[in-house]
Amino acid sequence: MEPEVRWGSWAGRQRRHVEGNCWIDRPPRESSSALPVVLVGLISWAGLAFAQSSEPSHSPNAASEADSIKPSVSDLRPQVTLRVYNYAHLDSEFLLNARQVVAAIFRAADVEAMWIDCPLSPEEFERYPACQQKARTTDFVVRLITASMAARVPTNDGPLGFAQRCPDDERECVATVFYAKVDELAVRGDARAHRILGHAIAHEVGHLLLGPNAHSSSGLMRGLWTPDNLRFMNWSYLFFTPRQCNQLRASLGRRNKLELQSDLQSSNLSPGK
Repeated sequence: MEPEVRWGSWAGRQRRHVEGNCWIDRPPRESSSALPVVLVGLISWAGLAFAQSSEPSHSPNAASEADSIKPSVSDLRPQVTLRVYNYAHLDSEFLLNARQVVAAIFRAADVEAMWIDCPLSPEEFERYPACQQKARTTDFVVRLITASMAARVPTNDGPLGFAQRCPDDERECVATVFYAKVDELAVRGDARAHRILGHAIAHEVGHLLLGPNAHSSSGLMRGLWTPDNLRFMNWSYLFFTPRQCNQLRASLGRRNKLELQSDLQSSNLSPGK
């Protein structure tokens, strides 16, 4: 028998089952009187350029070394590495909780999420050696930015973040999350901020791997999150759909193949060859 679980204070029930390596969320029909929905991470806007911030910053509290979110099954899983720039200065315990959400979501898709803290200024480079290693095609930049930084980004409808287009051979493609929006949403939506943040990061990294038209009618990649979705995040997760899980792994497979070809080419061009 399939397990049944309640979505917070919903009167209806959600049936959940596993297809492949992915959990599928089946919410009850939403009421037409629900509160306004929340726009999440549209990637297809014009003019969403990434620029380095000149805003003063200080070192985050999290450890500087590469810190993987603990693998639970096998090192053979495809991996994504997130190079995180904590411009919002979130404390290490809060970020650890958000990282665990990211890890759980990707692990359900049979992908291992690795996390590297990165410096916020040139003066901090030596304290973050892992972030100075050569970036690979499966390395992505995640920027957690402040309200003042977000104000300089031309967006519509108050989204939680955005992601750039990311061809398979591109390195360090950028996903950005507006932390002030996450915090505001947590207060208004009766949800825990670190869980919203983890979902928002996974959503935007999903766009980097799946492309700009990856929104779905259910699960993590919904373009709109309802108040009920947010309350559900307090104790469970929104996941990628089975099709998206397959697409994630296929994208990482292509990227790893291109990386291997690049390594072989570099080796053949080395002195003495």
